Order: sequence, then C-alpha cells, then structure tokens
Amino acid sequence: LLLISWTVRTLFSLLEGTYYLQLKEYRWDRIREFLTEQGGFKQFFSGYHFAALILLASGSLLRIFTNEQQIESLIPLAIGTVFLAQTLQNIHHAFHQRILRPRATLKALLILGSTFGIQLIIVLAVLQERWLLIPPEYLAFTLGLLMVFEYDLLSFSMIAFNAVSKVLKRRIFLKALEKRLKRKDLKVIGITGSFGKSSVKEFLAQILSQRFSVLKTEKNTNTEIGIAKTILAHLEDHHEVMVCEMGAYQKGEIRTSCQIARPSIGIFTGLNDQHLALFGSMDDTFQAKWELIQSLPSSGKAIVNIDCGELRNRIPSTLSVPVGSCSLQGLEQLHVEKDHLTFVYKGVSFRAPLVGRFQALNLLMSIMAAEFLGMTVPEISNACATLRAPEKTLELIPFKRGCIIDDSYNVNSDGLRAALDHMKTFPDHVPIIFFPGILELGERSETVHQELGRIIGGTCEYAFFHGSHFSSLLVPGALQGGLTRDKIFEQSDPREMKKALDSLFAEMQAKKFVILFESRGAEEVLRQLVKD
Repeated sequence: LLLISWTVRTLFSLLEGTYYLQLKEYRWDRIREFLTEQGGFKQFFSGYHFAALILLASGSLLRIFTNEQQIESLIPLAIGTVFLAQTLQNIHHAFHQRILRPRATLKALLILGSTFGIQLIIVLAVLQERWLLIPPEYLAFTLGLLMVFEYDLLSFSMIAFNAVSKVLKRRIFLKALEKRLKRKDLKVIGITGSFGKSSVKEFLAQILSQRFSVLKTEKNTNTEIGIAKTILAHLEDHHEVMVCEMGAYQKGEIRTSCQIARPSIGIFTGLNDQHLALFGSMDDTFQAKWELIQSLPSSGKAIVNIDCGELRNRIPSTLSVPVGSCSLQGLEQLHVEKDHLTFVYKGVSFRAPLVGRFQALNLLMSIMAAEFLGMTVPEISNACATLRAPEKTLELIPFKRGCIIDDSYNVNSDGLRAALDHMKTFPDHVPIIFFPGILELGERSETVHQELGRIIGGTCEYAFFHGSHFSSLLVPGALQGGLTRDKIFEQSDPREMKKALDSLFAEMQAKKFVILFESRGAEEVLRQLVKD
C-alpha cells in the first residue's frame, strides 16, 4: 500500500511539476520569477511536502535520542498517511478534471520519465539491498526523502535535457538559415513589441494573402526555434512573403531570430511593462526588441507605433533605415462599435469586423506594411472587410444572459485597459470581469496591479480576482475605484466562481450581462456559460 500510494502521488506530482516547467518554457529566468515573485513556491512545495519533511526530521531525532525500536514502525505509518491523503486528493482532482498536466511533447515526456525513472531505481535499490547501503526497513524514510526532493530531481532532468536541446537547436538554426538564404526573393516581415504582435501578424497575413502567397508563424510561435522550425517545415518555393512574430525574454533572442529569418520590414507595435521582471528595466526591454529594427537592411522599412509614449521617447534620433510613424491621427472618422470599426485612410473608407479601438492601430500598422509591399489602399480596404482577429482576443461570444468577451489569449496592462474600455460599448449590460493578475511585472507589479484595480473598480460592477498571489494588490485598487467589498470575489475554484455568478444571475433576472474573461484561469467558468 505504501509503494502504490507513493507511485500514484509521485506521478501526479511530476505531471504538475512538468506542467509548470513547460509553461515557463523550461527557462530558469522565468521559473525563478515564478517561484520568488508569483507564489509558485507554494505550488512546487505543498503542505504535503512540509508534512513529510517534519515527519522525517521528527522520526530521525526520536530514533537517535530515544533508541526506541517502535519508531521504525511509526515512520511507515505516518509517511504512508501523507501519501494516501495526497493520492486521494489527486484522484478527486482528476475526477473533476482539475489535474494540471503538460502537453505531450517529447521533451516533457523525457523529463517526466527520467525523473520518475531515477526515483524508481533508488526504490528498487533499497528493496534489493544491492546498490545503496540503506536497509529495506527504511523504505518509508527513502520514499519520504524522494518526495521532499522530487522537484530537485525534476530540475536536474530539465537541466540535462536543456543542454541537449541547446545543441539540437543550434543545428536547426543552421539548417533553417541555409534554407532561408536560398530564397533571396522572399520578403520577410518581423513583428515585435510588448503587445499586439499576434493581432498585427494575423491582420497583415490576411491582407497580403489577397495578392501574395504568404507564410506566417502559427498561433503564439515567436521564438528563435519556432521561427526556424517554421522555415524548415513550411517554407515552399511558391511563398513570396513570410510574416514572423518575434518575441523575447532577454537581449539577443530577437537578433538571433533576425539572423535566421532576415526580415526587410520590421514592425514595433508598442512597449510596456510586460515581462519587466525578466528584462530588469524598460530600457532593457526596449533594447531587446529594438534589435529587430537594427537588423533591417538600409533598403528596408521600419514601422513604429508613436502613440505609445514609452516607445516614442526611446527611438534614437539617428536611424539606418526609413521609419514609418504609425498613429491614430493618420485615420479620419474613426468609429468603434460593439463588433466592428470604421475609418477613412487616405480618402478610402474602411470597415473591419474587429473589436476594440486599439485594433484600429494594429490594423493601421498592417496597412502601412502592405502599402510598402505594393498593395493599393482600395485593395487593402477590400481585404480588411473580412479580417479575423486571433482567437480569444476580444472575441465576442453571445450567451443566454448577454455577451462574453473572451480576451484570454494573453494579458498585458495595455490590453486590459483596452478591453475594459470596450466594455463601455455595452451600456445596458452589467459589467463583470474575471482576472487573475499579470505575471512577470517585477518591481512595478504592486503599482500596476493597484492602478488596474482602480480602473476595474471604475468600470465593472462585479470583479472576480482568481489569482491568489495578486488579489491582495487588486482589491485595494478596486475599492478605491468604486467597488464595494461585497462585489469583489476572491476565489480560484471554478465551481465556486460559477456558483457565485449564478447567484448574481438569479438576483438580477431582468438584467443583461457583459462578462470579460481576461487571461487564463477561469476557462471552465467560460465553458459552462457557453454550454448553459
């Protein structure tokens, strides 16, 4: 029973641990930030780990100072109780589909499998008394130690496979570069920024596809390895244009992406505090992303969002490439409706089925890039009539009590402000937000979250803050913004959030609701609303 319960709880625990490593892209900088600043230590080292550690320490001390043989029989019982309790909890979570598990990639499977394999070898060695000098009666003690140090073993496996990955990545980079250099006629557009990258990529690819054969990086692919794999797997002779989203967590990464893709057009969508904890400062964030513009040839074109003050104020006075300044002032008669926007650009009327004022700026950057590649403004206008925004980016979903705004694809402070601003186009609906907070803001986290809380308090009538680490920062701001304490919910259990929401629906039978889901964490609530 001891071995069975240890096996079950270990597999569940390693699944969750590998999930978080994968979520942070197996990067020590992001994992360190997660552990120290985002309350991740509680995820990796739970109460069960503390219980096992206390039992091991207490048992060892009692055994040393009392020399009681009965202690040996109490250790397996106590440790087994911890294992069994965690196993039952895991089974309960699995039954309610609340188990965190990684995507089934080769790297995730290797890390998880090797970590469990190491532990299994140690257990078998103890049972066989062949490889380690630990007698079988101390099996429970060994299993307890493995539990306490299981995430150290998981980290060791990650480090080992990261070293292998680094070598393999280098080979992939070189192969992708070789293939790219054979396509000297290929026009490549790189897109970077703290926000709006995916929207601009999607808009531009859809517009250009009206005239050119276009290849784009799919979904949220924006790393060096993602771009290299896209070139190797999908670049064909018929492709005329490639649109690449380029992200970074530190300096040098976008430069590597540019060395592989060789862009001639660069779009800088904007700059804010996204991932500030990893970059260290706004200046460092700017310099990391400005590598795209620095990599452009003199015959190329840079397009920069000058409506963003953080970016505008950092643009060097001397540049080696022509720069197109993008601003909403370049649009006339801009009107933003619930499900579309209209404007006039260079005398041509545009109507695009896009949600939110900020999308007008993203669209304008796409229009300017398309113009540079030779498309006419009327031609671009026709293409904009059927545009589709990225999935889960201010996506409007009707449900029986009103409208859901699904903005869970990603989150940053500017994006949240834009989403809250768009909620005002539903004046006859009760505004509600589900929001966990924003990760990796570093030293600005407290200030940013309190400010966002104030905006939420002044916009929404009810708020669900389901990120336990950030709710303590959001609540004071929301109270200052105008919300009362009884209209703020601090819950992370989807069932409890749905129950509280149903109570609001019951209290206001005649009302319609507009519910904003900002970032991840409340997907189950969203699914239930759509299903109902």
